[in-house]
Amino acid sequence: MGTQYFGIQQQLNDGIRGLHLNITQGATGSDVSLCYPDCNAYNGGSLKDTLTVVKNWLDSNQRDVVTIFLESALLKASPAAVLKAFADSGIEKYAFK
Repeated sequence: MGTQYFGIQQQLNDGIRGLHLNITQGATGSDVSLCYPDCNAYNGGSLKDTLTVVKNWLDSNQRDVVTIFLESALLKASPAAVLKAFADSGIEKYAFK
C-alpha cells in the first residue's frame, strides 16, 4: 500500500489502471521487494506477490489494461530478479513486448 490506503486488488476494482511500484533488491539475490521510501519505513512485500495479484485480476478483467511503472532509485534491484518475478507470477502473458 505504501502511500495508498487500499491494497492493489481494491485499487484495481476501483478503476485504478496505473501502478507505480518502488522496488529494491530483496533479502536474497533472486527476490525483489516493494519498499517506500525504504524497507525500514514500509515493506510492501514481494514484487512477485503483487504481480500475481495483478495477473489474477487481469484473468477476470481481460478487456482492461494496467500499466506498471517500476522505480528502483536507491537500492537497485537485479534485472534478472525482476524478470524472474514477472515469469513466476504468470503475468508475462499480458505483457506488451
